[in-house]
Amino acid sequence: MDAPHKELNPHLTDYLFLLLKHRWTIAVSTALVLALTVVHTYTSPPVYQATSKLVIDMERNMSFITAEGAGMETYLTVALALNTHFKLVTSRPVVERVVHMLELDKTGSNAKDPEEPVLLKRLVKGFKDFIRGGEPADAPQDRVAMMTDWVMKKIRVEQIKDTRIINLHVEDQDPARARDIANALAHAYIDYNISNKVDATRSTLAWLTNQSYTLKAKLEKSEAEFLDFKQREKLFSMEGKQQVISQKIQEFNDSYLKARNRRLELDAQLQELKKTLAGGVDMSHIRSLVTNSLIDSLYGNIVNLEVELSTLEKTFKPKHPKIVEVQTSIENTRRKIREEIRKEMQTLEAERSVLQNRENVLQQTIAGFETDAIATNRKELEYKILQRAVDTNQKLYDALMAKTKESDLIGDADASNIRLAEEAVMPPAPVKPRKQLNMAVGLMLGLILGIGAAFLWEYVDRSLKTEEDVERYLGLAVLAAVPLGDPLRGHAAA
Repeated sequence: MDAPHKELNPHLTDYLFLLLKHRWTIAVSTALVLALTVVHTYTSPPVYQATSKLVIDMERNMSFITAEGAGMETYLTVALALNTHFKLVTSRPVVERVVHMLELDKTGSNAKDPEEPVLLKRLVKGFKDFIRGGEPADAPQDRVAMMTDWVMKKIRVEQIKDTRIINLHVEDQDPARARDIANALAHAYIDYNISNKVDATRSTLAWLTNQSYTLKAKLEKSEAEFLDFKQREKLFSMEGKQQVISQKIQEFNDSYLKARNRRLELDAQLQELKKTLAGGVDMSHIRSLVTNSLIDSLYGNIVNLEVELSTLEKTFKPKHPKIVEVQTSIENTRRKIREEIRKEMQTLEAERSVLQNRENVLQQTIAGFETDAIATNRKELEYKILQRAVDTNQKLYDALMAKTKESDLIGDADASNIRLAEEAVMPPAPVKPRKQLNMAVGLMLGLILGIGAAFLWEYVDRSLKTEEDVERYLGLAVLAAVPLGDPLRGHAAA
């Protein structure tokens, strides 16, 4: 009957016991990994790092028509611009410039080749070349592409926090070459940026030149149409003609109002005179309506005759010849006054007729001017449309020509917003390998592997080796132990 298996909770001392039990395994693993780390660290060639610094200033985008800022910078646009520069500075066109600047694509005493591969890699490569029957020498373009890839692997771009400065790190086994590549990369990127802007400016200049010819043709066409319209309508100035028409309408309108008011006055005057004549001659009222010296004189004679009659009536009888004579003179004078009033009325009616005719003529004249004003307004609309077309085309053409001249002037100018802040110097010490760090990592890795191997071995090994194993895993008491004898001594005794 099998003894029951007893599960026990592990204690910290159990782990310590396990580590002590497999201490040689842990020690050997640690020593082996550390030895391999030491060999790798001290056999690896030193790698040097050179750093150049670039400053990326704010780029001002200007409208080519208004010459005003096309937009304002925000945190997002700045971040996007810097990220764009990070990608472009390590792009293939820029690195190819570096390869050509340092002549890395050439072989010979003036060119430095990349590091030779280790012995094993050289043997493998030689075997492959032998199997393939050898390969022709690399073409120049293949050599440039290979060296470009090789240089790209050595570049690392880093931004200094909260600044517009970027560091261009280059790592190489040759400190002088690392410095040269870092400096060449900075200058190559500045040249690349300038070249792109110059190409864009020249492209814009070509476009502006083509557009200027189109706008010039449109301007000449609009000017010709405007001139034809003015000649056809006999217009020198639309504003002048409108002003003349308005002035004439105002003058004739004033004359019409004066004639109309005078006619209305005459109508009232004639109406009162007719009423006066119909109801009897009231000289005081007539003299207020008519200004006539003859009537005034006749009226004075009547007054004198009436005074004389009044005096005679006190002395003579009504049938007396003197009284009759005076009465006859008064009646004749009154008849003359009536005749003068009728003549005055005829004169007033004639004047009224002239005023009426003048009103009609003035109305017709004003209507004609108003018709001309309406027609002129229609012409003014077309006039303004044609003039506006000429002005707009002229402004566009002037702005385009000014921008064309400006673009022509700055076409070959240094317009880059990137400048070199600090050139790379010869690195005094290598940055790789990091001996102390490698040793610490190797020691930690060896310990981890050794401890892991100890725990794995303990997990895989299920045999019972000691009395404590029997009691712990089987739960049985050990009654006796058989000592291990010496087979040599037993054989000799026998």
